[in-house]
Amino acid sequence: MAKYGASFATAASAEVTLRFPPAVSARQRAILHAVAEANGVPHASAGDGEGRSISLGSGARVVEVLPEDVPDDEALCALLAEHLRVSPEASRRAFAAPAPRGDGRDRATRSVGEATVGSSFATSPASASAASMDVAAFVRRTLELLELEREAEEEQGEAILRGMRPETAQKKGRALLGLKCVDVRGGFYGKTIVTLELASRGSVNVSQSGMSTNGGGKNSGAPPLPPHKLTPHDIVAIKANKGEPGGDPLCAGVVYRVRDAALEIAIDEAPESLDGTLRLERLANETSHKRLVD
Repeated sequence: MAKYGASFATAASAEVTLRFPPAVSARQRAILHAVAEANGVPHASAGDGEGRSISLGSGARVVEVLPEDVPDDEALCALLAEHLRVSPEASRRAFAAPAPRGDGRDRATRSVGEATVGSSFATSPASASAASMDVAAFVRRTLELLELEREAEEEQGEAILRGMRPETAQKKGRALLGLKCVDVRGGFYGKTIVTLELASRGSVNVSQSGMSTNGGGKNSGAPPLPPHKLTPHDIVAIKANKGEPGGDPLCAGVVYRVRDAALEIAIDEAPESLDGTLRLERLANETSHKRLVD
């Protein structure tokens, strides 16, 4: 009879590596991270955006999970039990919660907490207050793991861009070259909104106070942007057009709005100058991260 539990999962993870495909959703991936953490199983994510995947375990025997092998949460629970000796009952409770959105805020992370670090609830006479403290600690740890995954995705995006020429990055849709700043204005929550267009019509001067002199934008007559994969909520870096691929950015922010001929970027604070020709590089996307955290 197969035995399950954290100690058995830790031992099993030293023998096998379970690689899940990008077909696993962001919510499922976050719960897999949390379940692995609670059971002492090494875990890591790789890839970018929709191509992001997760691996559990560190053993030499690699099990590649095919997309058709994980049609639902129950299939994930079965894989965890078969290869990593994670309790199937605990896994089912972990995956029972719907995606964390709207009035379901934190349900997924609460469910994981009840199924893993909260497994002592059924076997120990611990008080309700102690149980609540355990769940709160687990939620904090889950949020830390989500932040680590977001940072890892950004670092991976930067590493990919360092390994290719800017022209190649633009062909792959990860960057836009030859841009100019046509407008800088205040936005919500203290953010600064920077509007970028193609620089074929010449550059504009942006003062240290963060205001442009021509107020470009919708009616500036700028040519349309070349094909790209930039979307709202993408985390991006603004750099000098001729700067080194691995060089420091002038500033970084999040794509606020995408137009045919312009991009609006929300940044915390405008640099002293955004003069000259610029390029924009895509690092990651924060949509899935925000949905899970909120």
